[in-house]
Amino acid sequence: MGEATFTVDSRNKILSILNGLHAERAALSLTLGDSAGSSPSERRWRTSMLKVLPEADHFFISTLGRPAIDQRLRDGESFALKGSLRGVRVIMDPLAISLDSAFSAPDILAVPIPDRLLYLQKRDSVRLSTQAWGISVRMAGTGGSLSGQMDNLSFDGCGILFQTGPTLPASGEEVALEMTLPEESEPVTVMAVMCHASVEASQSLLGFHFVAPDLRTQNIIDRFVLRLQRESCKSRRSSLSR
Repeated sequence: MGEATFTVDSRNKILSILNGLHAERAALSLTLGDSAGSSPSERRWRTSMLKVLPEADHFFISTLGRPAIDQRLRDGESFALKGSLRGVRVIMDPLAISLDSAFSAPDILAVPIPDRLLYLQKRDSVRLSTQAWGISVRMAGTGGSLSGQMDNLSFDGCGILFQTGPTLPASGEEVALEMTLPEESEPVTVMAVMCHASVEASQSLLGFHFVAPDLRTQNIIDRFVLRLQRESCKSRRSSLSR
């Protein structure tokens, strides 16, 4: 199955991805917006994420070491940034340097944080099984609280197994989910909307979509999802090599 493109327009999610690119020291390729017809070596340059400053609504990349190109960027020419965060390809396009930025410096370029970006991955990797991890989730809603077992997780939602009973939420109901993900010392609580349910006599699988998690929570979820993706890829490569 080929890659699919997903649009990210949640600010906290975008900040989480930018922070991940910075933490991983990911190599980024920069392409000028008017480079059609140029050879790849003439239109693509390497850079890296230096810092993310949410309170100033900017992130910072290193200059390209090409004075003529750096000046074109400072003059406001549009460009795209592409990189990879633990195997998930990320695209930000179009971008432009702030012409009146108060954060300019000789060796850095200040870029306004985009209001959307794209990430590309295989569809069957979007939602990853967590059954082997035994992650307990406590759900609190209008019908009271209920404990279940996480079945799967994605960047923006999860599936949870509950014992079938009268306290299950209705479709569209907003609930609070409290969970402690592996290697985290503290639990996180995220609001979520119940989207769908597969109900059986003794057990029900409920699907939830997260509602505007805060940045800390989004970072924790992202780290674990990316870990699940890496382990899934290793498992596939191992099975193919047998």
